[in-house]
Amino acid sequence: MFTKENFEKLLNQAQNMQKNMEKIRTQVKNIVVKGESGAGLVKVYLNGLYHCQKIKIDNTLFNITDKKVTIDLIIAAFNQAIQKILETQTKNIIKK
Repeated sequence: MFTKENFEKLLNQAQNMQKNMEKIRTQVKNIVVKGESGAGLVKVYLNGLYHCQKIKIDNTLFNITDKKVTIDLIIAAFNQAIQKILETQTKNIIKK
């Protein structure tokens, strides 16, 4: 039966869940992950909101005439960083 006490308990649980999710969002926002490719020739740093913080490209890649190789390495580094963010978010949610 749905009573006022049950409703208040449910409301409190929802508020606690909202607080926990906000805490997780803040924690994730403050992390920075690194994705790399090409044996470390390209490094991409993203924060937990998927905003790019920094890209490092080794100078040897600029000597390569095939621009497509460099682009592919940048894409691979971004994708690895995104995967790391997703894994971190999942771990934080499971811990809570």
